[in-house]
Amino acid sequence: MKEEQLSLPNLLHLVKEHEQQIRQIKSDELWLQLDEGPCYVSIWPIIGGGRQLGYLAVFSDRKYWDDVLRLTVNNALNVYAIEFIKQKLVMDTREQVKESFMNQLFSEKIEDPEKVVQYTTFINWNVYDSHRVAYLSVKLDMEVERESDLIGVEEKKSRLWDIMKMALSNQDQGVILTRKGDEFILISRVTNEQTNAKAYWQSMYQQVQKIAKAEMPSCHVYLGVGGRTERMEDYYFAYKQAVQTANLIRLRYPEAGFAIFEEFESYSLLHQLTDHKISTIFVQKKLAPLLRYTEGSGADLFQTLRIYLSNNGSMRETSEALYIHRSTLQYRLDKIREILQIDIEQAEQRFSLLMAYKLYDLLDLSPPQIC
Repeated sequence: MKEEQLSLPNLLHLVKEHEQQIRQIKSDELWLQLDEGPCYVSIWPIIGGGRQLGYLAVFSDRKYWDDVLRLTVNNALNVYAIEFIKQKLVMDTREQVKESFMNQLFSEKIEDPEKVVQYTTFINWNVYDSHRVAYLSVKLDMEVERESDLIGVEEKKSRLWDIMKMALSNQDQGVILTRKGDEFILISRVTNEQTNAKAYWQSMYQQVQKIAKAEMPSCHVYLGVGGRTERMEDYYFAYKQAVQTANLIRLRYPEAGFAIFEEFESYSLLHQLTDHKISTIFVQKKLAPLLRYTEGSGADLFQTLRIYLSNNGSMRETSEALYIHRSTLQYRLDKIREILQIDIEQAEQRFSLLMAYKLYDLLDLSPPQIC
């Protein structure tokens, strides 16, 4: 065959053009014609251990294919599968060692700080530089998740994580990517942000979202970014802040997709003061009656009060946000006063209710937990 027909750019262009078809092949090969003429590319899936590990591309004229050539390709596929599995075992072992050391940073008490420092130095990463810890949450639509098989979803998430690691590592050598159980974690030096932390993490989120949507179109991606670290002990708190920020984004501001912990100043203060048991009791006292009433009546008084407080008690803005008539809103507010036995126009009562809603979000509570 002519050398110019075997160029890698031509192959990559063809693969990109037929990406969906290639992803769907499970056992048989896929034949694609290269420009005009007799030259074809046959794409063969490399399968080992019941998993698809890669693809073999063969340039040739299709008319020359016979049983001997097919047998040769099958042998090649077996060799590639064995080598890919061996390489993946090595990579997985390295990743597990890395995760075991990195996860110590996210523990409240670091068991062996000296070993953590030794390992991070070995991978050319200075744990004492100022960093931010980000928590990445990938969620499927509820309907899709109910219909999907759990193992298949986890395999897709693992593949998604592998692709993200490659893409983000190539873009920014200063980013560390690791996992804590099923959680995806990113660590980036504060110096990477230059003078605009929001712009840096927004760019990171957009790239992550683009990759995720390409792999799992029905998924939603949320990125919570914790505060800065100055000491080794700070990584645990930065990690907790990142998780809570991602939860807040998912529950309250899903359209934003990402946020930095400092953007929620009131949540930052509550995080420092929070005693989970006491905070839950406080939320129960303030909001449980509304949740119990809402469950039985069909009128969402819980959400009505939240939006009313967020709009600083404006009847017009609240009714517009809820798409209800002003008289309907007035009826609901009267009902809320009756149920809670408080005057929601008083500044102290409003402050307490707002704090209860913020703790409800911060602690990621659900109605059954406080009713």
